[in-house]
Amino acid sequence: MPLFGPEPPLHAALPLRRIALYPGAFRPPHAAHVHAVHALLQRRDIDEVVVIVSNRCRPVPGTTRVLGADVAEKIWGIYLRGFDTSRVRVEMASETAIRHALEYFHRVPPGSTLYFCLGEADFASGDPRFQSIAELAERTGIAASIIAAPTGGMTVRGTDVRAALGQREAGRHAFLAALPDYLTETERQDVWELCRANLKAMSEVLAPTIRTIVERQALGPLVELRPV
Repeated sequence: MPLFGPEPPLHAALPLRRIALYPGAFRPPHAAHVHAVHALLQRRDIDEVVVIVSNRCRPVPGTTRVLGADVAEKIWGIYLRGFDTSRVRVEMASETAIRHALEYFHRVPPGSTLYFCLGEADFASGDPRFQSIAELAERTGIAASIIAAPTGGMTVRGTDVRAALGQREAGRHAFLAALPDYLTETERQDVWELCRANLKAMSEVLAPTIRTIVERQALGPLVELRPV
């Protein structure tokens, strides 16, 4: 199964599987995320892990730049080299990662099992975005539960990693320290360069959405977009 291949077909062609769905922004993915994937793959009750990357951008603190979804996809490609690609893959969400995960109720056959993975903080406090799981499970005949994504006690935060990225060379050491420790030095530098090279202006990313809103509301011509 290709790591970044097309989405699985409708459930008529899929075998019964026990799938862990791990949705998130992953801007960028870091050591705690990779630890969670590795730990999920060790569970005997899980056949496959699907990492679902949100299409939402994330701001880089202290700048007017953002990281887009394409960066997360490329970095996961580096991280998962050497993993069994028949058991772990990455999917890009066309909308939110949570909605993409919930669509699996319509993509696997009855009798399958879905595990929805949440960050440990969200798991402890509860996440209202998953309120429909019990109802969907009963309606489709697919077993489903919410589990915590195990991070092994790592306290890496995506916001802090992005903040280090925004500090340029001054933040390089802190950024690299948040990456998986099994990466080669070349791979670590590749992740840094990928992020630095793919920072986008916030106005550039938001422009299509803002332009659509302005046109829809008939507010007049849009002359300029400038981040504040």
